[in-house]
Amino acid sequence: MAITTILRRFPTEQAAINWMEQQRWPEGPVCPSCGVLNEVCRLRTRPGRYTCLACRHQFSITSGTALHRTRLPMRTWLLAMYLIATSSKGVSALKLAAWLGVGYRTAWHVGYRIRQMMAASGAPAGLLRGVVELDETYVGGRPRRVHGERTLPAEERPRRRMGRSTAKPCVFVAVERAGRVVTQLVPIHSAGALGGAVRGTVAPDATLMTDELPAYVGVGREYAGHHRVRHSADEYARTCEATGLRVHVNTAESWNATLKRAIIGVFHRVSRKHLPRYAAESAFRWNERLPALDRLAALLRADAAPLPYAALVAPSAA
Repeated sequence: MAITTILRRFPTEQAAINWMEQQRWPEGPVCPSCGVLNEVCRLRTRPGRYTCLACRHQFSITSGTALHRTRLPMRTWLLAMYLIATSSKGVSALKLAAWLGVGYRTAWHVGYRIRQMMAASGAPAGLLRGVVELDETYVGGRPRRVHGERTLPAEERPRRRMGRSTAKPCVFVAVERAGRVVTQLVPIHSAGALGGAVRGTVAPDATLMTDELPAYVGVGREYAGHHRVRHSADEYARTCEATGLRVHVNTAESWNATLKRAIIGVFHRVSRKHLPRYAAESAFRWNERLPALDRLAALLRADAAPLPYAALVAPSAA
């Protein structure tokens, strides 16, 4: 769908509010205070606001959602959702600010609130089943070189931390073949961390596909099947003679590539605190391969909590 089609679909602010109301409350507005259905008075002077006739509580179409207390027009929000949800790698806050005609800080906050909705929409409806590929990836660029490093003797050059000793955050990914993707930030790719992530994501009757990382060996015994592909021997796919299944983790690695290309090409740097939201954004686009309006409807139906600006800029608990 072209962006001009979105603008024609919502020519006025009231049209945008009516469509958002229909998506959030298909059977009519629900009072967040007393829970009464479709017993409201719409305020004519303030579109998108309601007064509950049962408890006299006033609320808006954004109350209790990630858009809570926003001052932006709903047309602007729908346009921002469209741009982020339909892009291939995401949209930077600088570009979003230019397209929406708002300030950088406002666009930055808008982007994170939409990612909050994407994370809530992507919450898995049950455990993954069937053939599930597992993989993990460390996210972050190469450390900067020290000035004059190449002229130093080899024994005096700073050592780069590799493998499990790296300080980069680790993202675990589980992908159903021709199905959903679920991601999770784990402290390290150890048997304990990955085993807990697998058990909380994949059903016991599933067949696991992994690389030869030893951390998957123990948890793999708890599942209906576990096949490993040997990357160290230049093996990236094979057919299992006993089951006829194709053994590979190419689907999971494909999702890893979408996340990393988005960070490298659009966002450039992502902190550990906000990485789960960026992973949720990539997972949403992978899972919701729907027409543009259906993607927007999925975002509006997501049970996303409010995300104040203060919570975003607050220091991480870690």
